Amino acid sequence: MNAENYLKSVEAVFDCIADIKKKNISNEEFTRGREQMLSSSVFAQESTSSQMLLYGKELIYSGKVYDFEERIKNINAVTLNDVKDAVDCNFDEKYLAAAVVGHVDRPLEL
Repeated sequence: MNAENYLKSVEAVFDCIADIKKKNISNEEFTRGREQMLSSSVFAQESTSSQMLLYGKELIYSGKVYDFEERIKNINAVTLNDVKDAVDCNFDEKYLAAAVVGHVDRPLEL
């Protein structure tokens, strides 16, 4: 983001977060998001390089071999309430933090 527009981008992000917290996520949005994750996982299986990266990351981060069926099961197990809880937890205004790198006219105020 360039220095002239950084405040606009911050405002846009805060507006999106406030909108999600105020309106919540509809069942339709949740279902569409879950279907997107499932289809991305399936399509990733078609690419050797994607599989290599996926299996490598899983092994490095968890010490386990990537299990595609387990991933699908875990995605399907997520509920709309789980997502709402994650939104509340991750977007709690008490824990906001931000950093600005570069030349700006004034500091970022949260």
